[in-house]
Amino acid sequence: MIVSQPIIMGVLNVTPDSFSDGGKFLDAS
Repeated sequence: MIVSQPIIMGVLNVTPDSFSDGGKFLDAS
């Protein structure tokens, strides 16, 4: 569980970043 926590945090951090970039790119396109 201790090892899974950091992984989930990393994924959550990357998800919002990816969505923000993807949303802007999709809008621009």
